[in-house]
Amino acid sequence: MSYNPHKPGRPRHALHTYFIAHLRLVLDVVVSTGLAHSAANVKPGLMGLLDQFPDGQKPALVRGDCAFGNEPFIKDLEEKAQPYLFKVKQTAGVKKRLTRLFRRADWTAPKSADQGWWAIEDRLQLAGWGKPRRVVVLRRAIRQDIALTQKDAAQYELLLPDETIQAWEYAVLITNTDYEVHAIAQLYRDRADCENGFDELKNQWGWGGFTTQDLDRCQTSARAVALVYNWWSWYCRAAKPDARMEAITSRPLLLAGVARMTKHAGQTMLHLTPLHAGRATLMKLIGNIRAAITHIKTVAEQFQNADPWKSFIVYVAAKIIDASINSPSKIMHLFNG
Repeated sequence: MSYNPHKPGRPRHALHTYFIAHLRLVLDVVVSTGLAHSAANVKPGLMGLLDQFPDGQKPALVRGDCAFGNEPFIKDLEEKAQPYLFKVKQTAGVKKRLTRLFRRADWTAPKSADQGWWAIEDRLQLAGWGKPRRVVVLRRAIRQDIALTQKDAAQYELLLPDETIQAWEYAVLITNTDYEVHAIAQLYRDRADCENGFDELKNQWGWGGFTTQDLDRCQTSARAVALVYNWWSWYCRAAKPDARMEAITSRPLLLAGVARMTKHAGQTMLHLTPLHAGRATLMKLIGNIRAAITHIKTVAEQFQNADPWKSFIVYVAAKIIDASINSPSKIMHLFNG
């Protein structure tokens, strides 16, 4: 959380968050001072988190923006055999490579879901890198009504809209995975889903609203908010396994009702009266939640040592996978979180 001029004296904090995009789950959050916001400050928490995963259960992919596409960060991930995907800053060395790639004829034409991005694969080793690494270069035509083009070292020519000109925007992605080039591009674009989660945590759940000079207490508060947020994410996916629900709409929808509990013949019944205008939609969601709770109850009765929370997670995850299989366009989104 950066400095807010309307709240003078309030300390600046950086909340380093490790997030599963598609499931909207926070793995951990580390609160640091506002000045400790670089990739170097994020790395210790991430490496410690990765070390906690047993073999075979590590993340399928670690994604990040251009702040993380540097040799120290990448090298540590490679030593852990951790797949990664980062964006690379367009430094002088990268721009020279783009100049050479511009003339190549093997650019892969965009598909319908590629948003106009052409792609090409290459190997890149910048100064300070210990070895060459795989990069996927993306380019997309941009509309430019007026542009300057350099004819020689000392002269520029003005091109007007009616003259032939093609301008491009570029993005360079670095990875150690073997996905095909357009899959790499889509995987990085899917990273934008994390921004929705951060927006919810900040604006709908009040993340970072508790700030003091004591970072330990701030971190405890942030983790408590993240824990409740995770519970709500699983609750919403139990209600609607085929799609994510935004907090700004799901909370008024799922909380708009009056409940009455009755007890009879040794059984406890909970009667819900929906007050929301979308009653039909709400009843369907509540029905899905009831099915999940009934499943947990059945498992608990059959297996005395069963973990109810684990049973719930397995049930919801299976529903998400089934929904994705029935909608093939969502399969890529499911497995890139």
